[in-house]
Amino acid sequence: MKASDLEQGAVVVLSVSHDLQAQGAADAMFYMDGGAHTSGALMTSLRKSSWLPSGPESDFRTRYGGLYILHLKPGHHVIDSWQIYSAGVRYSSKAPPPPLEFDAKAGDVLYLGNLHARLLLGGRTLFGGRMALGGIPEVRDAQVEDIPVAEKQMPALKGKIKVALLRQGPWLASGDTGELKSIVEPLAVPPVPKK
Repeated sequence: MKASDLEQGAVVVLSVSHDLQAQGAADAMFYMDGGAHTSGALMTSLRKSSWLPSGPESDFRTRYGGLYILHLKPGHHVIDSWQIYSAGVRYSSKAPPPPLEFDAKAGDVLYLGNLHARLLLGGRTLFGGRMALGGIPEVRDAQVEDIPVAEKQMPALKGKIKVALLRQGPWLASGDTGELKSIVEPLAVPPVPKK
């Protein structure tokens, strides 16, 4: 991204993560402006793929996930839903939470915070991580760690990032008790050849 790109649109910086103990055995997913199937974005804590047993890499020491630097059209944007995926099951809230909304003007470089999945952890997997049996999304202020990572990944942002945190705390609907709905994804079994 060049300095001229910063003037054309808005840039938002945020991180997506889940509890460190799960390592690559879980994935936290957050959807902005309807997600990747619209003009929005899907942001996941396992954004780097790897076939190694150690799993995908993390950008952080105290949580598992990655930093996102998004170039957006100026205007109103919303982070509207979330899911946690682990061991073939997708978890989400039964009642949709109120959207996390923000406005970005042309030339803005905004740090929005850390979208984190606090997990209910289950047993260990073969590769050492612990699978998730559900969890609660929350918005945290992780600027002390996130902003230096952003400036290292994209030096053009150095000294330009303005902190504009989303609403902090658990991201639940009013009166939500944390009860989750779960969807078990079908296991694809290859056909057995006839002898």
